[in-house]
Amino acid sequence: MHDSDPSFLDVRDKMIVSANSLGYSQYVDDIRDNFALHLIPNLHNIAKPENFVCTNSTSVGSNPHFQWDSHPEADYFLLYRRNATYGTAWESPITVTGNEYTDTEVWIYPLGDENDYVYRLHAHSSTYGTSDSTAHVHVIGQQFEKNAGEFTKSIPKEFGLSANYPNPFNPVTTIKYQLPKASHVALKIYNILGQEVAKLVHTNMPAGFHSVKWDAFKAASGTYIYRITAGDFTAVKKMVVIK
Repeated sequence: MHDSDPSFLDVRDKMIVSANSLGYSQYVDDIRDNFALHLIPNLHNIAKPENFVCTNSTSVGSNPHFQWDSHPEADYFLLYRRNATYGTAWESPITVTGNEYTDTEVWIYPLGDENDYVYRLHAHSSTYGTSDSTAHVHVIGQQFEKNAGEFTKSIPKEFGLSANYPNPFNPVTTIKYQLPKASHVALKIYNILGQEVAKLVHTNMPAGFHSVKWDAFKAASGTYIYRITAGDFTAVKKMVVIK
């Protein structure tokens, strides 16, 4: 019952009338206060998990393994992952019933074009709901499939364009992009007047994770725009040359 429930209000009002008629008007405020307590939602918030860490973040060739403290109120935990390098959205959470998890889809196996995978963890209780997020944990690696003992890159689930690194830069920076399917890719650089200053990619590219460098040795200091078109996907980002 809540404050819009007639039966709830009727009981409260009848008790107030009875208290007044019996000469116990001094208890009317107590009746209102006691009923009001039932209108206030449960304000208890389940605490977020403690000591969420990746225990093997430097173990090249292994899957990242996460641990955290046991939680007396949690029915289960929700583990989220996103590829921060390509700015993708958080993926659907993985439900974990214990206090550890190994991500078998990611390998700590840098090949010069590694990605920054970000993880966060929430505790969930059927009584108290979902906790706030833990601090984010970063893992540098790649998504691979291991076939016949060899690593091959997995195919990304969506198109993406990363923020160039470094930025600002002088004179070389790297731009990464990802393709879930083979596409004709056009990646161009423009100045703030909209004039094309460089064409980095203009060809058919296979599905996968890709990177390209831009050497701005001949470019003036200032802000530049880079734009990618791959099929129906288009994205634009800014970068700054400082000399």
